Amino acid sequence: MCIAGRQVDLLDLLADMEAAEAAANRAEPDWSERALSAIFKYGQQLGQFTIEAIRLTSGLESPTSNKAWGGVVQAASRRGYIERVGFAPSTSSNGLPMTLWQLTGKQPIEINETGDQT
Repeated sequence: MCIAGRQVDLLDLLADMEAAEAAANRAEPDWSERALSAIFKYGQQLGQFTIEAIRLTSGLESPTSNKAWGGVVQAASRRGYIERVGFAPSTSSNGLPMTLWQLTGKQPIEINETGDQT
């Protein structure tokens, strides 16, 4: 895969995102859950969104690296909570295209302390 003119191994990219997310959660426990909540909350307000827009709107920054958002986004996509709908220019990376997402309407199932779904 080629990103910004550089050849990048997809497995290395995924490993970097997972490592960044793990570091963020070590620095701030439950950071991933707060990031996922921000995607749901601000995704509803914005309609279609980039993760950059979620980050800026929510004010939730990774305590270590913005690569940490990648793991949260990939998990949300795999679970069917968000879907790609196109691309939009970034505001922070010289207008490079960023994935445009939208919520699918699927919500995470929460289990309360008694083990029941809520």
